[in-house]
Parts: sequence; structure tokens; C-alpha cells
Amino acid sequence: MAKTKFDNIQESLNNHDKQLQEIIKEIKGTPDGKSFITKDEMSSMLADHFKEVKDLMDTYMKQREQNKTSPIELARDLNNKLHDTLDKFIDKIQDKIQEIKDAFTDRKDHIKDSISDVKNLAQMKVRESVLEITDKMRDFTQKIDNKLEQKDSTLPKDIKDGFEKAYNAKILGGFDVKYGQDTVHIVIAKDKTKNEFAVAGIDPKNDSIEYKGGFADPRKALSFANQAKLTKDEIQKDVGMELTI
Repeated sequence: MAKTKFDNIQESLNNHDKQLQEIIKEIKGTPDGKSFITKDEMSSMLADHFKEVKDLMDTYMKQREQNKTSPIELARDLNNKLHDTLDKFIDKIQDKIQEIKDAFTDRKDHIKDSISDVKNLAQMKVRESVLEITDKMRDFTQKIDNKLEQKDSTLPKDIKDGFEKAYNAKILGGFDVKYGQDTVHIVIAKDKTKNEFAVAGIDPKNDSIEYKGGFADPRKALSFANQAKLTKDEIQKDVGMELTI
């Protein structure tokens, strides 16, 4: 089964989770098992870290809804920024441990929590935060998918039925593009035979159909379809008139 964009983002979050868990395993302390970092300090650092991660996710979702940048580029940018936040988190832990080691004599009373207690708390906080972000991303992805169900195109029923029968595909949604007096219907469809998604440009006036299949993800099909809108300004210059899309 092909991966969806949610699967890719989920994989990034899972990797982030695993990397954080590896960092937590390396938490150091005194020979008698006391952690250099207290549970309160760890909770505070993780809260700051996941606030930054959530901000990155909010930015990602906002940009996905605007649909001005390739989803692949957005996912790549998100991965890079997640990696940067991880590096910052590692630096913070290392700096805090070094700070306490340097002032060990003066801060013996500060070192009160066991290494195992700090690790257990950190692991729990990471899992809770990753699950919260995962649920939010799943809801967002469902919202994007639901947009495909909206029948924005005014494609006549007989043409719609004829298309679906000819291509053995179900039209999920679409929009109309008007070039002067002509209307081309841009639709996103699911190919029932190949279990993949396609974009079709249907021109009833000329009885023609341009069919582009092979999209594993409906959002990729939607992004491809929206290129018709993105070229509107260029088309207007060519035909010398304002177009209604």
C-alpha cells in the first residue's frame, strides 16, 4: 500500500520519538544513582521542546491549507526543522548536566531525583506529547481529505456518469476553469481498477478528455489539479481577458 502524506509525517514523528528516547537513555548522574537533572527541570525542557515542535506542525498545516508550496517540499522542510529542534534539545541537556557538574559541591542538595525516575518521567512526557501531535495531524489530514468530497464542479450528470463508466473511476470532486466562453471541468477521481487517483480535464464542448493517472495520494492529485488555477495569470495575459475560475 502506498504511503500518504500523513504516513510520512507520522514516520517523522515516530523517528523523533525514537531519537528522544535514545537521548533519555543516556541521562547521567552520580555513582549512587542520582540524576544530575531533576524531574522538574526535565519536564520544563521537554515542555519547551514540544512547544517548538507543535509550532512547527501548526506552520506546516497552515502552509498545506494554503496549497502554495509542494507538499513534498513542506514535508522535507518539516523534517529538517524537527532535526534542528532535536539538536537544540541535546545541547540543552548537555549544558544543564555540565552546569551541575561544575557546581557539584554547592548543589548536592539539588541532586535528589533518581536517574530511573527522571528517565521514566521523560519517556512518559515524550509519549504523551507525540500522541497529542499525532492526533492533531490525523484530524488535519482528515479535513484535507474531506475537501475532496466537495462537489465544486458543475459537471453535468450525464457527462459525469459517462466518465465514471468509461474510466471505471469515481469522481471525488473538482472545479471549473473558464476560458472565455468555454468551460473545462477539472476533476479528481479514484481509479477503481488500479486503486489510485487521477486528474482529468473534461471539455464537453469539444467532447475531449485529458486523463492523468498514477497518483498514489489524493492530495498529490489535488496539488496537480490546482496547477490549472496557478497558471491563471499567465493564461489571462495570453488571451488578453480576465478569466473566471
